Amino acid sequence: MCTLAAYIGTEQAAPILLRMMGNEIGYASGHYTGLATIHEGKLYYAKVCGDLDELLRRTDAMNLPGTVGIIHSRTPGIPSDEWAHPFISTHEEVAYVANGAAGMFDGTRDFASIYNRLTAAGDVFRTVTDDPNVSKSYPRTPDGRAIHTSDLLCGMIAENHLRKGMDLPAAMGAAYMEAPSEVVGLSVSVKEPDSVAACRICMPLMWGRKNGAGYLATTALAFEDEYLDNISAVPAVSTACLRRDSVTYKPLGEPLSRMCIPMPWAQAIRILDEKMADGQEHHIGWLYGNLKSLWPQGTIQEAAMLTFQYVHEEVKAGRMKVVKGTIKASLPGALAPRWCFKRV
Repeated sequence: MCTLAAYIGTEQAAPILLRMMGNEIGYASGHYTGLATIHEGKLYYAKVCGDLDELLRRTDAMNLPGTVGIIHSRTPGIPSDEWAHPFISTHEEVAYVANGAAGMFDGTRDFASIYNRLTAAGDVFRTVTDDPNVSKSYPRTPDGRAIHTSDLLCGMIAENHLRKGMDLPAAMGAAYMEAPSEVVGLSVSVKEPDSVAACRICMPLMWGRKNGAGYLATTALAFEDEYLDNISAVPAVSTACLRRDSVTYKPLGEPLSRMCIPMPWAQAIRILDEKMADGQEHHIGWLYGNLKSLWPQGTIQEAAMLTFQYVHEEVKAGRMKVVKGTIKASLPGALAPRWCFKRV
């Protein structure tokens, strides 16, 4: 699982994005970090294998221009800057970040055909590698090399948006319908510089606003320093268009909508209360792993979304605290943040 965030408003986006990521990076990421902004018709981006400190040490991320942008940090992988989000389309017009995995859709996507189609159209993918340490869960090129799934999705979104003329949320939705996963994603485009597009199947995404600015993040805990007027969840199996003064949603439709069921709040809260009652420190991944059985087979489970909403309420109410630690990072010799929750 990864963490991500977006901002669109009147202030410089980069410092706000970095601040939000600083408030959520330890929950489920910290091994790679990157962001993208748009300014005067150009896409700016910076990304590294490493945490926020590494990003700021090695790049000019804090000073990227523009008042709209997206940011991401992810879980372990090979020590390659190219495998950090955001992924960038061939001609650097679209940037894309995502959180999640194939989940119930594993084995249902034909990424070989997608890769062949996109490369035949002239697309180039920067994550192609013959590193033997890449997980076998990632797609393979015809010659057997690995490619990051989200790199391919970025190409698909750009194809729909730039070559087929879809608006960016629709382009994301079409890509997700062709190659579904248990994910959420954000994208920005130089063709639509006044908005951020999102598509959420089931992984967490929260929305907030204040003073003519819009915000998105994996968890409302990311908004701690933003003092937003209101915060709400982005609906599952939908696209979203975030602007300075509004957010609009559209359902993706069949067949994915048939796979959604109401969130099992009562059962989930009872389980999480029981798990946290032992007084031990627990990671978010372990907590939501205890909830997955609440969703029947064949339905889209929102265990991570529900758990993040639960811990946010418990932390804000003072019934739970965040315990900050570190683990070995994907960057050799470095440490990555790893934060857990503990009942007070």
